[in-house]
Amino acid sequence: MKEQAILNNISKGATLLLAGMAISKICTYFFRVIIARYLGADIYGLFSIGLAVIGILLTLSFTGIPAGILRYVSYYHGKHDEKAINSVINNAFKIILPLSLLFALLLFIFARWISLFLFHNPDMINVLRIFSFAIPVSALATGIEYVFLAFQKIKYVVIARNIVEPVSKVIFSLIAIFMGYRLIGLTFVYVFSVLAATLLMVYFLKKIISFRKIALAPPIFYKKLLYFSLPLMFSELSILILAWSDTLILGYFVPAVQVGIYNAAVPTAKLIYTIPVALITLFMPTISGMYARKEDLSSIYSTISKWMFLFGVPSALILGLYSKQLLSILFGNIFVEGYFVLILIAISFFIYSLMLTSESILIILKKTKLILLNNSLAVLLNIMLNILLIPKYGLVGAAIATSFAFLVMSILIAVETYYFTKLIPLKPAYIRGLISAAIPFVLLFYLNKYINTYTLLGLAFLVFVYLVLYAILLKLTHAFGAEEITLLKAAWQKVKGKL
Repeated sequence: MKEQAILNNISKGATLLLAGMAISKICTYFFRVIIARYLGADIYGLFSIGLAVIGILLTLSFTGIPAGILRYVSYYHGKHDEKAINSVINNAFKIILPLSLLFALLLFIFARWISLFLFHNPDMINVLRIFSFAIPVSALATGIEYVFLAFQKIKYVVIARNIVEPVSKVIFSLIAIFMGYRLIGLTFVYVFSVLAATLLMVYFLKKIISFRKIALAPPIFYKKLLYFSLPLMFSELSILILAWSDTLILGYFVPAVQVGIYNAAVPTAKLIYTIPVALITLFMPTISGMYARKEDLSSIYSTISKWMFLFGVPSALILGLYSKQLLSILFGNIFVEGYFVLILIAISFFIYSLMLTSESILIILKKTKLILLNNSLAVLLNIMLNILLIPKYGLVGAAIATSFAFLVMSILIAVETYYFTKLIPLKPAYIRGLISAAIPFVLLFYLNKYINTYTLLGLAFLVFVYLVLYAILLKLTHAFGAEEITLLKAAWQKVKGKL
């Protein structure tokens, strides 16, 4: 009964977070579509390079501290130790904010050198300078976000970061384009949207904690936070480099148009990541509290892993089958060239998403140095393969390099988790889930002959038919059992209560 209550809580929280993340993903994706469709692949490529640069600098600013906030605040929250919670938050922001201001200043100063010598494009100079203002603002927002997650105050994250920020990007980007503003205008829109969400999060933060108590908290957690978080900083930096190195190296070797095409395919493939991230965000503070109370994690681990698999399989199949159609409908015909990139990246992200629960277990066990080693190896592989393959194979070479790196990292995580815990996520439901996904997938090939999948209506209809049949087969094969049905009902009641 206790386990069911925990899963019920995760399900309810995941439902709210998933709804917010769905809005966020759709709006962020639409924001990219707007830039690509109305301003072209070259400007979209430059914008993508700018995002890659500030993403790396943001990760350096974090020094892994957000994961430390999530781990220690949820841990001491489980122990009801308010003094320790305030100290963790105090120490965390005294590390994040000064570093983020430093990196913002460095980017502003060296924007010309980065633009001319690395990317050979003077149009990047002002883009990077404007983006530099987003670094400290985003750092503050992310720190607050992880405080909310540790307290499991999901609604505040959903409102500010999943609704206000992405929706404002879409609305103001359309206004900017209508008024004739191009790349610079959209860069300002990005910074303004992040600022609006951050101010709202500060307002929400005042509702759950006392700023005065945090300010007066003793600095007793610096060493503990840094010891735990620094390996994660390098680990997160490795992941970010792994995610963005293909874009940055493409920016060096190929024209901005090709970078734009590649960065239409990759975010589309990353849609497969939405549900797993929502689940793992709720899973992490829950198991951290359970670990603090010395409770068994195996059943929760297996159940969450199964959910990720059952949600991920149909997403991977649909993205693979309709890769050309999706890119054509959403971005335009010029972007169809990236269809094979979309297929490769979608497969690799699906496999990696299955390892998120295992990686969370390693974090809880404080195996952060091991995670760093995994990620560093993957980054080295990715960079070397990108440099070797991009000059010869272009976009496909970048996709092969990134996919192989994620596959290697996934294998390492699975082996290490088993070594330390003997936990494996595999269940008979995986086979039943594959069967449930495969049968309607075969039907799609037949229906494709009669329905034009290069129209939004036709594609949406086939995807809807597929998902309905998949859901029915999951029930018939008992891949989605009584336990999940109970949780879905509880989650639906939670949603109805919010309406």
